Amino acid sequence: MPGPSVPTQEDKKRRKSSTSSAEDEAPPPKKTRRQERSSRSRHRRSSKRSASRQRERSSSSSSSSERGSGGTSALRRRRDRRSKDFERRFDQLSYQLPAAVAQDVKWWLRNVRKRSVIHQQLITSFLTTDAANYGWGAQLNDMILSGTWTGEQRLWHSNLKELHAIHAALRASRYALRNSTLLIQSDNRTALAYLKNEGGTRSTELLEEVRKILLFADGIHLKLVTQHLPGTLNTVADRLSRGKRLPQWHLSPQACQKIFHEFGIPQIDLFASRQAHVVRRYVSLDPLDHQAEFCNAFSRRWFYRLAWIFPPPSLMPRVLAHLNMSRGIYIVITPRWERTFWRSDLRARALRYPMRIPGLRHHLIDMTTGHPPPNVADLELEAWLVGGGSPF
Repeated sequence: MPGPSVPTQEDKKRRKSSTSSAEDEAPPPKKTRRQERSSRSRHRRSSKRSASRQRERSSSSSSSSERGSGGTSALRRRRDRRSKDFERRFDQLSYQLPAAVAQDVKWWLRNVRKRSVIHQQLITSFLTTDAANYGWGAQLNDMILSGTWTGEQRLWHSNLKELHAIHAALRASRYALRNSTLLIQSDNRTALAYLKNEGGTRSTELLEEVRKILLFADGIHLKLVTQHLPGTLNTVADRLSRGKRLPQWHLSPQACQKIFHEFGIPQIDLFASRQAHVVRRYVSLDPLDHQAEFCNAFSRRWFYRLAWIFPPPSLMPRVLAHLNMSRGIYIVITPRWERTFWRSDLRARALRYPMRIPGLRHHLIDMTTGHPPPNVADLELEAWLVGGGSPF
């Protein structure tokens, strides 16, 4: 029996040609539904674009026959008519502004064209405030102010209490503050930030209280400047807000002798009392103290060969401002506070390097209690030898 025949070379060529011809005659593959939808969508978009171009050509050809650059076609007349109708309806609309918003708008209309100074004016008044659970306290120049909270006010947040204390102090001395620049010191950073930024977005109560303060200040032409004062140094206003006697810090004779040995013996103590003075001559705040040279150190200009100044820390800005009008040399006892705004002024006046006062737990006494201040562990004091007159 014969075996299977082996294909020759010619058979292979014929088989390959027949296969390729069959493939050429085969119908194209059917499109899927997604491909058909995509094709129809492209066809519709192409038809729309061609129709749009045709309308634009016909519109341009018809409008070019009109006089003028814009023409007066029916489409343009219809568009202009609709625009006028909208403007007429918009003019007829009315909206009643809230009273507070209307007042602010009127303020802007009055002040938007007014000129304002670029550089800060010289500070002429000084305010220190504090708020506690018992009440509020403030020292404004030579005035001592305080008040207690009502039942409703006692529930307020401490930030709102602080702003209310500032507002109450301003209202109590509106005539003395007219046409002046006021420095406000407080240990509440939030209240000072709202005043400095003229409002905020976190609290509507604080915003409304600041609005009242600013409107009041505008009414008496009062400029406000704010600075933070640490709570440990806000001694006077803190005692006033708690209904307690004002503090009176005094250095022991041992600490004073070391300073005298370094800088000299002063002629007079400008911030003292009958109970506490470092030399025989002194100035007191008590008008009934007949042993004092005079009452209130700020009531006169200073002209001394060497004088002793140890004021409450909150009064340091006022002391430096008063030194601008004074002459002579002064030993000034101040807290060591590197970030305070008045330290650069003190450095500019310095005649020698400051002297650190160690051992405050044993050498610093509050004469109203007979003990060191409660926060004596957090305090550092320095003695500066400075000159009077403007340092700049």
